[in-house]
Formats: sequence, C-alpha cells, structure tokens
Amino acid sequence: MKTKEASQPKRSIGPRRAAFVAGLGILAMIYPAMVVLTMLEDVLVKGNSAQTAQNVLAAGDFGSRVWMMLGMVIVLDIVTSVALWKYFAPAAPGLAKAVMVSRLMYTVIFAVATLQLTGAASDPNQSLRAITGFNDIWHASLLIFGVHLLLLGWLVQRLASG
Repeated sequence: MKTKEASQPKRSIGPRRAAFVAGLGILAMIYPAMVVLTMLEDVLVKGNSAQTAQNVLAAGDFGSRVWMMLGMVIVLDIVTSVALWKYFAPAAPGLAKAVMVSRLMYTVIFAVATLQLTGAASDPNQSLRAITGFNDIWHASLLIFGVHLLLLGWLVQRLASG
C-alpha cells in the first residue's frame, strides 16, 4: 500500500528559486575568487622562481587555502549553471541547455587550471611554473566563458523580444 507522500511526484525547483540560486551563486563566487587572486598576486614574482618559491613557503598553508577557495568557486559555478538552466529551460530548452553546457565547459577548464596549482603547493620550487600554468589555462578558459555570456545574452534578448 502506497502512502500519500510516496505517490506524489517530486516538485521541481521553481523559476523564482532558480533565479535566486543563480544570483546568489554568482555573488558568492566573488569573495573566494578575489581571495585567491590576491594570494597569487602576493606570492608571484614574474621571472623569479626562487623568490616565488620563498613567498609560497612564507604563505604557510598556501596550497590548502587556494584549493578550498577555488573548490568553492567550482562548486558554485556548477550550481549556478544548473540554476540558470532550470530558470530558462521552460521558455527555451535548447538554448538554456547550451547556456548551461557552455558554463560547465568553462568550469571544467577552470578546474584543470586549478590542478596546475598543485605544483605550487607540493613543490614550492615549481611555484612560478604552476602559477603561470594556472593563469595561462584560466585565461584561455575565459574564451569559453565569453561564449557562455554571448549565449546567455542571446537567450535573454530572445525572451525579452517575444
């Protein structure tokens, strides 16, 4: 015998909640991203791997703080991607999925960039190369993020015009 609760379908997240989650996710990414960028700026001495290594060592738990902050950004990016899809899918399912996939692609590349920082944490002598690798991959991933923004803008414009 089925109970009344078991027979009811699961309720999907509504558009208002999806919009709220997406907006909150984007806002919540700002702090950890700024912390990491400041940390990287503080330790990086371009062209001087010895000084960069010393700075990483002096920063103490540099690796764990960077990983924690960037991990938060990655998780928030995934949540934001899904929330944007949930918000826009009822009106334009295909384009909403393209917006989500483009942001998830960016997030995957950003995660790969984050993996580069493992070298800075595990071997301070590799810090300059690790941080430079992170920056190079992250900057390249911004092209995908630009595609995401173009798709999102197209979606919003399309919905606003009819």
